[in-house]
Amino acid sequence: ARLAGIPHPEIRLRLNFGIGQMLLAGEHCGEALKVLRSVAHDAAQQGFSTHELAALVAAARCHRELDQSTEALALLHRSKRLWETERGLPLDPEWREQRGGLVKGLYTELGWNLLEDRSVDRAHRVRQAFNTLQTFKARTLQERMRGPGTEAEWPSAARGEELATLAAVQDSALHPGEILLDAYLGPDVSLLFAVTPDTFTAVRLPPEKELNPVLRAYYDIVSSPPESMLDASHREGITALGQNVAQLLFGEVRDLVGESKRILLVPDGHLNLLPVSALPTRSEHDGTDGMKEYARIPSASILLGMRREHRKITAPTAARILAVAGGRTPEGHELEGAVQEAKSLSRRYESADILLLSSARATPAPRDFSAYDVLHFATHTYVNDQNPWQSTIQLYPAGERAGLRAADIAAMRLPVRLVVLSSCASAVGRILSGEGVLGLSSAFISARSPAVVATLWPVDDATTVGFMETFYAELAAQENVATALRRAQARLRGDPATEHPFFWAGFVLVGDGDVRVSLEPRKGRVGLLVLALVGLCTAAVLVVFLRRR
Repeated sequence: ARLAGIPHPEIRLRLNFGIGQMLLAGEHCGEALKVLRSVAHDAAQQGFSTHELAALVAAARCHRELDQSTEALALLHRSKRLWETERGLPLDPEWREQRGGLVKGLYTELGWNLLEDRSVDRAHRVRQAFNTLQTFKARTLQERMRGPGTEAEWPSAARGEELATLAAVQDSALHPGEILLDAYLGPDVSLLFAVTPDTFTAVRLPPEKELNPVLRAYYDIVSSPPESMLDASHREGITALGQNVAQLLFGEVRDLVGESKRILLVPDGHLNLLPVSALPTRSEHDGTDGMKEYARIPSASILLGMRREHRKITAPTAARILAVAGGRTPEGHELEGAVQEAKSLSRRYESADILLLSSARATPAPRDFSAYDVLHFATHTYVNDQNPWQSTIQLYPAGERAGLRAADIAAMRLPVRLVVLSSCASAVGRILSGEGVLGLSSAFISARSPAVVATLWPVDDATTVGFMETFYAELAAQENVATALRRAQARLRGDPATEHPFFWAGFVLVGDGDVRVSLEPRKGRVGLLVLALVGLCTAAVLVVFLRRR
């Protein structure tokens, strides 16, 4: 009552919106609906679009609770049009990202109402909900991938022509043995679409307030370095918590997941931090090492674009590698394992150039990256959670120049086939509703790199050396990126000293797991080996000859 007399219009809108929310929470839906519709009307009159959006979505939930699905859908479609208008006003992508995350519950509420529309059959409902919700997934990242321009230069984006449909995903994006899990987490309801080349379904998940504590607890336990080797009780605790997470997320589609060899996860919210490879799956369709292949995809639309583009590109016969390594952590420690990674690549493979940050040699300009097929960064990364596009990769000796910013990477056009960010927590950053993780990994996707291997937490420096040796050896054996990553993880998991998920589950693939790079082993190493064998054989023959004499 004291606040109601204040003349400031936004304060009155906030107050009345809060009253409407409390009425809704107390299940006084009729009263709440009147208040929220009034807030939406007043906000529209006064130009407060953010408050109008929030009030419309809350009012739609009131209609849903009152079993008035037609009215609920009408308000949600109106909200969607308003959201499109608001996010389209600024041309700057960072502003678009912020505008895109205005109303967190809009897409989950819209999706759930579409799925509950009994006027059409179930298959049509799932298809319509999937197609409609693609509007809200990684839209700004898609626009970054197209490059700078004005709205007039993006007519296809305005019409939504580049957004995936369920039919296009099944026909052109998914391969046999793959399953796409497209998740949408909301404050009141969460949704999961499971799509294979032949089938599709949608299930309801718990709201964020129930999912987030479990997801965070699992992340904390697997991302913390163990004090000693795993004992039985510790192993059972990790497995039990992982089974709980898997049941919450994939319980209703467990059969589809079990029958798939590769899982393509389109995460949302806290799911972006989930080390999916650590979850217990164990099915007859797992690899011979007992693990599935995983890849993270920003959106189904981006996957569709990647796969279509992938068909047009011919992999080079011998990939060129640039390995940047060295530098120091914020605590001043040398990254010795990182230097070993780079030197190992140079010793093992042809056309592998290394840049050690501690050396005095000239450093390449970022524009030189386009001369390579693989970029391997074993250096320090600075993740800026508040300003994610200011996150940087240390590219120069300490103190010389500022690092390479995510914003600059995102503006590039890099024809590289694979980027490896072998550094601390390079796959994380600010998580924005609908847009996903903003930062270094998404910057390389924006630069048109089809596959990025990154990390969810600060990985063990010594263990990473062996991990990367296995990973690149599998690539050299003509395996694709997803298979190479799985086998490198399985090797560490199979060793009692590194079986804890901390050592291997933090490595994730963002992008297209089908990417291959042809690595040519160093001929000099083979030649030396042959000479050594010839020398040994000659010595053996000489010894036998002398003994007979």
